[in-house]
Amino acid sequence: MLQAMLHGKLTREEEGMEDLLTSNVFGLMKYLPPEAALFPFLSLAKDPFSENTLHDWLKDAVQVKEWYFWRWLHAPGCIPCEPDVEILILNRDNTTTRLLIEAKYHSGKSSSSLEGESRPNDQLAREFDNLRTLCEQEQISRYGIIYLTADFSCPIEDLHDSMQEYKKKRNFEPHFYWLSWRKLPDILESDEVHPITQDLKHLCLNLDLILFRRLRFADLGNITWSFISTSCSWQWGNPKGSKIDWHFGSKKI
Repeated sequence: MLQAMLHGKLTREEEGMEDLLTSNVFGLMKYLPPEAALFPFLSLAKDPFSENTLHDWLKDAVQVKEWYFWRWLHAPGCIPCEPDVEILILNRDNTTTRLLIEAKYHSGKSSSSLEGESRPNDQLAREFDNLRTLCEQEQISRYGIIYLTADFSCPIEDLHDSMQEYKKKRNFEPHFYWLSWRKLPDILESDEVHPITQDLKHLCLNLDLILFRRLRFADLGNITWSFISTSCSWQWGNPKGSKIDWHFGSKKI
């Protein structure tokens, strides 16, 4: 499916499916050393209310103990949920960090606060409710939800609504973090060799999941240019020998 997406063989509807994007990206990351892409990428996730990032938690990460995709969670006293990705990370001090990733592409949250329901129902609040309960049972102290979207800036209202419902119903401040798909290409930029990172970069480029699209002129090579004030000329060219001169009126510029 990845190669079909890279070569434009999917329909527009298929290309917009966030489950395919999640499967392709994190499915490939699963087979990379975590320090090559996963840990640096997740370290950029930020709590929009405190400005804290996951860097402090992940700087001592050693390896991923477990990967789960779309695992059904049903902790006691919680409304069940199915987060896109669940990752258990082993730290250098032998403690565990547990993260749930709720990935979005073109869509928003699938559920919101429900009046008359004593348990959190908002999608992110519900996932955190299950996560917190399970982590307390397993004595895991580092846990949180990563809201992964294609936005250029944090969708603060989504997170605010989730936080407000959880605080109201559980009297506890949830651990929410936001991360953009668009930050992934910068993480992968330094690796020009591994075929997996190359495919990930091409996937992000094809889906326009980048912060800035650089100008790309593969056939020009290194551009040279000059400006000569005495003759009012301005010209540039490339190593292949072509040259472009601009003229304005009767003068050559």
